[in-house]
Amino acid sequence: MAASSDQLKLLFRQGDPLSVRQGAKQVKSFTVLFPAGGAEGTARGLSPSGNFAVAHVEFTDRTHAIVKLAVP
Repeated sequence: MAASSDQLKLLFRQGDPLSVRQGAKQVKSFTVLFPAGGAEGTARGLSPSGNFAVAHVEFTDRTHAIVKLAVP
């Protein structure tokens, strides 16, 4: 998940453990946050600098989180 400098970089995928405040949880699904309608040219899921990405994640225990991940 994430594209920076025209290169794809895997940050996590379905089934991966992801560290959150409650500890590590297994990712069931996720959605990268896209720009709102009428906001073309903005990158809501990827910071303008490409340093981090934001996604809505659902875990296998049925909890959800909005996560901010550093892009290597």
